[in-house]
Amino acid sequence: MSKYSNCEICFRWYQLCIRFKYEKPLDNIFKFLEIIGRMKFVKPLYTEFKSSWPEMMPRVQTFFDEHKKYMNLITVKQIEIRLNNQN
Repeated sequence: MSKYSNCEICFRWYQLCIRFKYEKPLDNIFKFLEIIGRMKFVKPLYTEFKSSWPEMMPRVQTFFDEHKKYMNLITVKQIEIRLNNQN
């Protein structure tokens, strides 16, 4: 999947990978989250991690904490709401 540069295709694929706990593309998913700052893509992926793969949340939270200083403030706030929501 890393050969595709279309964000829409990557986003849909990564969403499915998270949903079905497919570990092989994890590095690519985190790279995508690091490079792509568009809320349309980033927010749903973080939400998908929380709802579908809770065992991965410590790694996701650490990644987010390390990279949020480079992200848009509104995007950061929206992701924080979703990651800290107990539901």
